[in-house]
Amino acid sequence: QPTGSLSFGINFSFGDGVGLAFGLTERNFLGRGQILSFPLGAGADNADTPLTFTDPYLFGRDLVGSASVYYRTTNQFAQAFNTQQIGFEPGLNFPLSENGRLGLRYRISQDEISDVTIFSSAILREEEGTELTSAVGYTYSWDNRRVGLNPNAGIAFEFSQDLAGLGGDVEYIR
Repeated sequence: QPTGSLSFGINFSFGDGVGLAFGLTERNFLGRGQILSFPLGAGADNADTPLTFTDPYLFGRDLVGSASVYYRTTNQFAQAFNTQQIGFEPGLNFPLSENGRLGLRYRISQDEISDVTIFSSAILREEEGTELTSAVGYTYSWDNRRVGLNPNAGIAFEFSQDLAGLGGDVEYIR
């Protein structure tokens, strides 16, 4: 039975013009239940092209492994600056309890702000250039909505945090 999907879309806005969206997703990649996703969004002023691979049963266990590579760019005439991001983000997600899961991730990306005009804020003018971001993060989620007889009852909770500054040029806690 088919396990893949193909999507295509066109949008229009007065501010950004015409945009195109294309997506290709395979939910049973190589017959192993792995997921390969390649959505592509592009407009007159921007592009977003992530490629994501997910293995929901890494090493035959309840361990979700994922890796994403992405390229994002904006080149907007209505804004006083342009941006470009190239990055890689691997991650692991595993159960801590019957309803709780912990996801761990690492992100490394090259982020660039360019073509900042003299009419931009002083903050943007100072940040113009290329910086390397190296960040680790985690997400704890607790969800008991899928337990019991009533699928509409229950609680879902999620807490996430990222820490940048382990190498690279950027430091933050988010």
